[in-house]
Amino acid sequence: MYFLKFKEKKSILLVFLIALVIACISTYTFWYDTPEKTLDRYLSLVINKQGEESYDLVYKDKNSYFPDRGDFIRSAQRTQLIDYKLIGSANDKDSLAEVKVLLKFKKSEREKTFTMKKTSGQWYVVLKGPDEEQR
Repeated sequence: MYFLKFKEKKSILLVFLIALVIACISTYTFWYDTPEKTLDRYLSLVINKQGEESYDLVYKDKNSYFPDRGDFIRSAQRTQLIDYKLIGSANDKDSLAEVKVLLKFKKSEREKTFTMKKTSGQWYVVLKGPDEEQR
């Protein structure tokens, strides 16, 4: 009788460990923040004209360019962007990356490279100013 209880405990422990490993892998795969996933989320929000939420993914620092919240939201609501395709990425450092994307607009397509910056464990989209230069 004692042997049977030990065997049951062992199988319960084994099931628990397998579930824990699956949970860890799932968390890493689905919730691990990468520059590509952040840009994907940002562009999806812009396409769906959700300016409020997409503005939260914009890097805002006194030394960088970022538009006024209201201007950004109005711009996102008027966007002609209809689709995009992530082409590739390169990490310069642990906190800086560049992601190349093919942007599809209603009447044209063009490639663009987005700079991504990691701050406090979160990736953000670094916007370029009207002159297309980052500050």
